Amino acid sequence: MENLAQTNKSNHTIINYRTDLVKFIQWFESHYPGQFLNLSRAPVITAYQRFLTTGSNDTIPALIRGESRPARKIGPIRRFFHFIKSKFSSNKTRHQKLKLGLLNQYRCIPLSTNSTKRHLSCIKNFYEFLKQSNEDINELFQVNPVKSKLHHIKLKDADISHTVYLPPSDWDKIEDTIYRPEDRLLMHLLYFGGLRLEEAAKLKFENFKTHGQFLSFIRKGGKRHELHIQHREDLFKIIELHENFRKHHGPYLFLTKKGLPLSTRSLRDRIHKIIEKSGCVTRGLTPHSFRKACATNMYLSTKDLLKVRDYMGHADALVTQTYIDPSAI
Repeated sequence: MENLAQTNKSNHTIINYRTDLVKFIQWFESHYPGQFLNLSRAPVITAYQRFLTTGSNDTIPALIRGESRPARKIGPIRRFFHFIKSKFSSNKTRHQKLKLGLLNQYRCIPLSTNSTKRHLSCIKNFYEFLKQSNEDINELFQVNPVKSKLHHIKLKDADISHTVYLPPSDWDKIEDTIYRPEDRLLMHLLYFGGLRLEEAAKLKFENFKTHGQFLSFIRKGGKRHELHIQHREDLFKIIELHENFRKHHGPYLFLTKKGLPLSTRSLRDRIHKIIEKSGCVTRGLTPHSFRKACATNMYLSTKDLLKVRDYMGHADALVTQTYIDPSAI
């Protein structure tokens, strides 16, 4: 988790990674008690993948050998017994709490294709981290059990929840609705700058360079980006208004009453309120809809995919293509 934070992963991403890893480790401990994670091989991951997609524990392979054994089945009576014991026991040991946590894993609801792919990607990155962090110390993690050929999941278009595009007509309604400099600044950063919500939440006044009028900040992935944002003259005027009339003072653009930076959740709630108040016709708009609109609008005006790629901070133009809404072209 510390490594993810150092590589500038968002809090939302770190929480998801932690949740996925805890789920996998609890599953592993329940089926291979007393064994270590470095003994995992491809059949173990295949069994876990089956568990995620079907909720089934029919056969669990041995760690090293390719053998199979029936999974331990816990019936409703035994599960109820553990529940009652946990409620009325005066001394809940760590082992009891862990056991109850493992029992919950037998009630897995089958995940979607997209969620399963995310789980496996998380585990693969986890083992790769263990492999690299141990290679100069010991030989414990020489093998990554997640195999690209065996465990690859190809997403169909139906499995992907596409971000809804914010059309110019709805943006006009939003802009006519917002009056507070702080809200106007936030919306302009998302719509004209194409910033992710996590990036906007971390912005400080020092990130805005008045000489040359550009924005210097850390993008997702840890790279610094010097962005000559669209409509920057208007933006810097809004920043000045916001700095002069804000109620709470601190280095960050968006602050709580205590002077701490607002969380992405608070900013997301604020954006949803602004969208709802503006009466947008398009349904399902999210903060990421503004980023998609930024990429689409820039491509429509320039027809230069590489320019849009650099502006959005993408490493690959193929990723940029997914942001350009085909209905607007």
